[in-house]
Amino acid sequence: MRHWSNKYLAIPHNKMNCSKFVEHVLRDHFKKDYEFPQSQGSLFNQSQQIRDNLPKFCKRTQEYKDGDLVLMHGLRMMCHVGLYVGIRGTDYVLHCESSMKTSALHRFIDISRYGYTIQGVYEWLE
Repeated sequence: MRHWSNKYLAIPHNKMNCSKFVEHVLRDHFKKDYEFPQSQGSLFNQSQQIRDNLPKFCKRTQEYKDGDLVLMHGLRMMCHVGLYVGIRGTDYVLHCESSMKTSALHRFIDISRYGYTIQGVYEWLE
């Protein structure tokens, strides 16, 4: 069975970082137009901007649905984002990551193998 998320797998990271990837999937599949704050500063500054601005466009949820934002932390508490995907009762995150050099779909229970901790799932404000 072909899932909608398959269309967004194996997109090279050099084409878009994690937040640009989320914006692309939101626009293309979910018809939502959101832009993450992007600074010209360091990755730490960009990460902090996403964290600081999160309440402006999302609210935390316990009832996940496809397309919800998944906020993760990596090394040095750097922010990383992806989108929630539910497949046959299993929670996945669709994300684009620099060390993998591509977009991928990973189960929540496996995300720590890639150096991330899921901090929460957030639904988009309308």
